[in-house]
Amino acid sequence: MAEESAEHGQHLSAINFSAQLLPSRPFDRPQTGKLAVKVINHYGDEVLKVFNV
Repeated sequence: MAEESAEHGQHLSAINFSAQLLPSRPFDRPQTGKLAVKVINHYGDEVLKVFNV
């Protein structure tokens, strides 16, 4: 049981860390003209969206 709590606690801290917004760094425009953004929510659902830039 203690093992499960430790694993669960680590999982929560990973979620909290990933929810923080980090400053972005500038980058060159992609040669393809597209930019992909992947978002993972706290349920583990993933969404990938491609933008034309």
